[in-house]
Amino acid sequence: MDANKYSYRVIWSEEDQEFVGLCAEFPGLSWLAKDQVASLQGIVDLVKDSIADMEQNGEKNPGTYFAAPLFRPICGENNAGYAQASCFGGL
Repeated sequence: MDANKYSYRVIWSEEDQEFVGLCAEFPGLSWLAKDQVASLQGIVDLVKDSIADMEQNGEKNPGTYFAAPLFRPICGENNAGYAQASCFGGL
């Protein structure tokens, strides 16, 4: 799977005084950096390395959480007046 198709975010850590790059599909991975761009690039590179290791060891890598739309359009050719929301387990 292409590492660019996963869900990423960057947050500020008061404790570390650095930005933390995170990936939703790999919750055990993070990357600290002094700026947001470096933090994002670091976590993307780390996920790429993790995927390569998993593939080399015959492990299945996780799919993306948001591969399908969470909401269908309310208006449209086939959806006029119809809405649907999806929730993940435990919500």
